[in-house]
Amino acid sequence: MKIVTYGPSPYLNTTKGKVHADVIEYFNEQGDDVCTIAFDYDSSYFMPEDGRHIYQSKDVRQFVEPINKKTKDSSKRVYDFIKYHKPDVVLTIGDYFETDEVNEAKGACPSDFKWVGIIMSRSTPIEKKYSEVLDNMDAIVVTNETVGDCVKHLSKTEIHVGNAGYKASVYGDESEEPFAHPGKMKRFIVGANLKNAQSNNICCFLSTISILRMRGVDCYGSLHYNQDDEGDYDVKEIAYMYGIENYIIIPHEYISVQEGPPDLDMRRFYSTLDVYFDPSVYSTNATSLIEASMCGAVPVCGRFGAFKDVGWSEGFVDSSNFIGDRSQNMRFVSDIYAASVIEKIHDKMRPDELDHESRNKKWLFEQSFSTYQKGLIGKTREVFITGVRNFCKKVAERKRTKLAVESLS
Repeated sequence: MKIVTYGPSPYLNTTKGKVHADVIEYFNEQGDDVCTIAFDYDSSYFMPEDGRHIYQSKDVRQFVEPINKKTKDSSKRVYDFIKYHKPDVVLTIGDYFETDEVNEAKGACPSDFKWVGIIMSRSTPIEKKYSEVLDNMDAIVVTNETVGDCVKHLSKTEIHVGNAGYKASVYGDESEEPFAHPGKMKRFIVGANLKNAQSNNICCFLSTISILRMRGVDCYGSLHYNQDDEGDYDVKEIAYMYGIENYIIIPHEYISVQEGPPDLDMRRFYSTLDVYFDPSVYSTNATSLIEASMCGAVPVCGRFGAFKDVGWSEGFVDSSNFIGDRSQNMRFVSDIYAASVIEKIHDKMRPDELDHESRNKKWLFEQSFSTYQKGLIGKTREVFITGVRNFCKKVAERKRTKLAVESLS
């Protein structure tokens, strides 16, 4: 199968970047002919070789065509790239409004290739003006049920919304040992892996830790964030403002969307947590929530997006709606209610009586949460990527059949 992938730079330390990287690597492993177009590719950070940009991982080395979506010739470059490589399928990774260049190429040559879109939508509802984009896709993969319902409402395009027993295709961490406890710890730790942006709602996380401590809960907040990038908040200043500067644990190493720790180190981070609290205003995949849960942390989150698909009923936090840019419905979780939910978990865990390993296992495997936890063990990124590839093969076969019929006629 010959495929052109289109999405954010596979080097980016973000969920979309990781999905793109995994698509490139897995499709190459399966013997597919893969070519890549990448936006948000920092050419000053990843220097070209002989004038060509290269994506290289442990097992894969291939050329990448970077584009700047802000330039006037971006659509033409994408169109020329697709016409030159003549793929069976163009696979796009990202939000529905990030596919304009491929949409224009599809409009110019609708029968030349099949278009499969992985819709990793940040929020809902999807604007009606993008229904034409969805209709131009030959097939769609959604990463949470909420987006799937929106797509069904706007378009009749075939949607892939299930594998491995999940209602939506869940993209999670690959971990051979889901529980990697660091030993005895008496501290009760609430953690999060967030980007320093308003959408990830870091202020809510810090405020929740402050409220918990004011209520007498002896807890610490462990915050992993891209501290070496320009962000929306001065996290240390806000922690000082809330009076919790001595109760917030932040990374010591260099953390950026361009560079961060390997998955093994992230699993070690997750395994130090008792609770993983994600206050984000939207969730495309709930990746960090799944990864933290697999490492023994109890998930607390809002009841929307991918959170609604993979979250745990007693860990849901009430949220209020907010109409933001693009007329999209954002959800802001309540720090007061989040503190109440986490306080109940703290009381049930009895942290003063049990070491970190014992209290997590006692909670996870004796409470109702155990069914969800056991269901996640063994679910890997490959489950998601395999489902995407099989879907692309099915769509590509339709093109080959159509071409064969046309050649006979």
